[in-house]
Amino acid sequence: MTTSLSRPLLASVAGFSILAAAAPALAQQNEPQGGEVMQIEEIVVTARRFQESLLDIPATVSVLNSETLRDADVERPEDFIGLVAGVSLVNAAEVGDTQVNIRGINGTRDAEASFAFVIDGILYTNPAAFNREYTALEQIEILKGPQGAIYGRNAAAGAVVVSTRKPGNEFHVFGETSFAEDDTVTFNGSVEGPIIEDKLFLRVSGDYRDSDGFYRNSFQDDRPIVDDFENWNLKARLVAEPTENLSIDTKFRYGEVTAGAITFNAVFALPGLAEAFNSPKLFEDVNDHDFVFQPNIDPLNKQDSLEISSKVDYTFDFADLTIWALYSDIDNSLSADGTSGAFGFFNDDPICQQSAQNLFDQGVTLPAPQFLGSSPAFPNSFLGPYTPLTCDGTQFQLRNQKDFSIEARLSGDAMDGRLRWLGGGYFLDLEREVGVNLGRDTGDGVTRELFVPQGQPNATEQLLHDRFDTNVFAIFGEFDFDLTEDINASFAGRYDREERDVTNLVPTEARNAFIDFDGPPFSGGAPLNPGLNPLFNPDGGFADRSQTFEKFQPKISATWRIMPSLTAFANWGIGFKSGGFNNQARKPRSICSSMMPLGRISLSVIISPRKPHRPLRRA
Repeated sequence: MTTSLSRPLLASVAGFSILAAAAPALAQQNEPQGGEVMQIEEIVVTARRFQESLLDIPATVSVLNSETLRDADVERPEDFIGLVAGVSLVNAAEVGDTQVNIRGINGTRDAEASFAFVIDGILYTNPAAFNREYTALEQIEILKGPQGAIYGRNAAAGAVVVSTRKPGNEFHVFGETSFAEDDTVTFNGSVEGPIIEDKLFLRVSGDYRDSDGFYRNSFQDDRPIVDDFENWNLKARLVAEPTENLSIDTKFRYGEVTAGAITFNAVFALPGLAEAFNSPKLFEDVNDHDFVFQPNIDPLNKQDSLEISSKVDYTFDFADLTIWALYSDIDNSLSADGTSGAFGFFNDDPICQQSAQNLFDQGVTLPAPQFLGSSPAFPNSFLGPYTPLTCDGTQFQLRNQKDFSIEARLSGDAMDGRLRWLGGGYFLDLEREVGVNLGRDTGDGVTRELFVPQGQPNATEQLLHDRFDTNVFAIFGEFDFDLTEDINASFAGRYDREERDVTNLVPTEARNAFIDFDGPPFSGGAPLNPGLNPLFNPDGGFADRSQTFEKFQPKISATWRIMPSLTAFANWGIGFKSGGFNNQARKPRSICSSMMPLGRISLSVIISPRKPHRPLRRA
């Protein structure tokens, strides 16, 4: 009898999981002819760095093959994240700050991601590198669950492994364009082929995407400045195969993004006030909220990306050697309206007061429960954030990161393929600058700098600004052994050592004009960094800080093929996420690194004919 699967089946009882490990959405199938038995094509994955069948891997992996990616028209992360259960994506404030949630473990804004991101065997550490246009996709694997023993620090949620097609001997020209509502235009094109037949191959590609977005700013004449988006990339890939044993894969990418940012509305959750004033909008169900965008500032997210990488593969008689290096430089910034109107920071600013009077005289109204009077202070007005008034102030945020990483690993097999092994080392040098500026809205727009002295338009009122210098060293190894034809055991281990230095860049002598530490009415004169409040920082400065985070991360897995259609596997390991620094503490303090014991026992049920087990192929 032949049975096909329509979706993975997932259930959990007392720590055991029953799941279908193959599905038509994830695997190509051959249509049965006459009385032939339907066969499911074997899916080979590299999520654990070894090439192995998806049916044999002791982990939960969702695989999207080339056919699925093509049918779903996958071009950006949101296109494929939406196809995978237990995984979600949010661009909380901007395109350049993508947070991926895998099984409830999310990333943190302004910090590194919580999952490993791998493209064609190269690990990318910049969180802004994930949100990009993808071309020549061949396969995407999403490995769920902490993977510190394989990919190192900060792979607490799992891994996203992307494989793209190499250029080859076939000359190929591709072009595609589309038009849609909201003045949306996309273009994707490439030219590829051999430079030297059988030896040297090149692909040059480019893409462009432009859209006005879904929403409009009602205060600024319905201008499309809420979630507008423009993006372009130029990419090149040069593959050299001078001998049968040697392959050199070099890539280049440069891209720019210009888009909207801070696309937020305020939803109030004040049950006491809602009852006292009989105003349901003061305790509103977010599902019933009507979005209205009224900021007087045109928000802007800009990102410039430069990536250069090269991967060398060499096959010896006894093993395969892989060495890769990556240089990444991504500058990301946003400017937008502020939130200070909700806190009254600038209520005594004459420019804020005049803007309230002018808008009141013009008959401008705010979404309930907000209301606008002739002056900004309560009870004359009740303001939330992102209003058309200058009382909100402005914000400018900067996240620039340069990193250089290199990895070398040796892999092979022994005992007629029953034992597979891998070992290597990794180094990362990372420079990261993070800053958040709150400025005074003087009606001159946003000065896209972190520090603007008093007396100039859009002067800085509060500022957080740090530079992080990080070095990471790691060694790792894996063993995978077939104890019998049906029982497999594997062990992976990785030691990570992260040395991090932080320097605070806020000028300690600078003072603001309106904000203080005593509460309303605000009179000004406070240091720009709230951490310099003399009440808990009498020294008036921040010394440079250093911290080292290190951990050995083991992982043990066992697989038992009970019968051709029933496999059980179990995992145990320790995950590791490095810590950070608190730049508002009186004394040098750090957030400690964390480790997570992990355990899982699963049963994998394959409800379809399965090919006989074969020895794993070397990567």
